[in-house]
Amino acid sequence: MIWFIVIAVVVIVFYAIVSRGTSIKSVEDEYDSNEEEAIPLSITVTTINDKLQDGIKGSNMDSQMLKQHGFEGFVTIGKLKSDPNQIPTKQGVYAVLLPENGKPAFLETGTGGFFKDKNPNVPIAELKANWVDNTDIIYIGKAGGSSSKATLQSRLIQYLKFGMGMKIGHWGGRYIWQLANSDNLIICWKPTKQDARDVESEMIEQFKREHNGCRPFANLKD
Repeated sequence: MIWFIVIAVVVIVFYAIVSRGTSIKSVEDEYDSNEEEAIPLSITVTTINDKLQDGIKGSNMDSQMLKQHGFEGFVTIGKLKSDPNQIPTKQGVYAVLLPENGKPAFLETGTGGFFKDKNPNVPIAELKANWVDNTDIIYIGKAGGSSSKATLQSRLIQYLKFGMGMKIGHWGGRYIWQLANSDNLIICWKPTKQDARDVESEMIEQFKREHNGCRPFANLKD
């Protein structure tokens, strides 16, 4: 009789342990399942990316923002003069930037060419009046569009030749050639599917909103 009771107790304890182990495993499985449903990896990554994109859109226009928006190049004018083939043969927009910690030093006579024998130089007082502080973007330009077959490469080569004193028709942005050490200025670019003229206009308008209605230094019209 005593042995029967002992055996019965052992059997009851055994089933209790097995039953308890199964319950723990079930709870763990349920927890894992709930955790995956509560925080799917794809949703988390998407949310983070959305926030980053919103942050970029809200940033002030400068060289760092241009990099985040897919601008390429960031090559000095001096290097582009010796190797312009790295510039894409596509329509797009480009920007001229001051080097890091660059300070403007104006020249009475710059290096720009006399296209149609017209003097490209303006008084230093005019250069100073057009200068915009707190930005490294000094010119925004375009190549191509609905009314032009120009590419970034062909247009920038014209711009560089004008800056080397040749009689080339790139009157826009000529103020940069009255800056000392213009070879140290930096050019970046971005091919665009949208009409380059529209993209250029949008960029200039954004710049004006951020700088009290002022255009970039060498942009003389919208």
